[in-house]
Amino acid sequence: TMESPIEVLLPVPLMSACFAHAFSSQHQEILGLLIGTVQSDPSRNTTLVSLHSQLILRRSDKRCDRVEVAEDQQLAGAKHAEALAAKTGLPLVVVGWYHSHPHITVGPSHVDLSTQLSYQRMARHFVGLIFSCFDSDAKELKSNMNVACFQTPATFGSTSATQDYIKVPLHIVPEGPPLSTVTTLEALADLPDVLLREELDSHDAAKSTLSCRDAIDVVYNDAVLMQNIATLTATVLIPLKRMLSERHAAATAALKALHAARESTAV
Repeated sequence: TMESPIEVLLPVPLMSACFAHAFSSQHQEILGLLIGTVQSDPSRNTTLVSLHSQLILRRSDKRCDRVEVAEDQQLAGAKHAEALAAKTGLPLVVVGWYHSHPHITVGPSHVDLSTQLSYQRMARHFVGLIFSCFDSDAKELKSNMNVACFQTPATFGSTSATQDYIKVPLHIVPEGPPLSTVTTLEALADLPDVLLREELDSHDAAKSTLSCRDAIDVVYNDAVLMQNIATLTATVLIPLKRMLSERHAAATAALKALHAARESTAV
């Protein structure tokens, strides 16, 4: 690995949301875009990328070792960043992407490095984050969760060491910029809709290849859709609803305590 002149700040709420997204799929990689700000620090000769929120993307191809995103969703990411910038008053842009590595470590693959390089050619500060999940150690009876930030060297593909990558310093911070937690929770609340849309797209794609006369195949395709929706409900929707309800209850209690403290000081 090589050192980087870029440093990245990742707020805990955003990291938790990205891990929640990663754990929504055990057998295929997931992906999304990262929204944030870019600021140069001439005194340290570094560029600071502060992550603000995420945009969960619908996968056009689901595999265990790679993910692809349609061009229209990349454009949607830019528009989403513009809307957040208008809402928060911050100079927010798309500053990176993230994806998961289920059952493997966080090191970027050859495909990851190639994808990252294509993004870097559009923006020098663009970074990639990898969230490793479902990485269990049967002997020690433990499960590992890791996150890494990387870029691709300009020499990628021109040398024999094509697996070399630039390790970008990643700093985990308690909170992000103003409204960061709110926009992160809003993005996470969209996760079930994105996953449902993926299931419907897969169902429709399979349906288009079936013969209308083959009733068994049609029924089987519909049954697979229902089974996947049930799994999605049990493993993603219900836990997410529980988590958001608990966050709402905690925030309501904290707000109530602040009102009580203000009234006591006013007296």
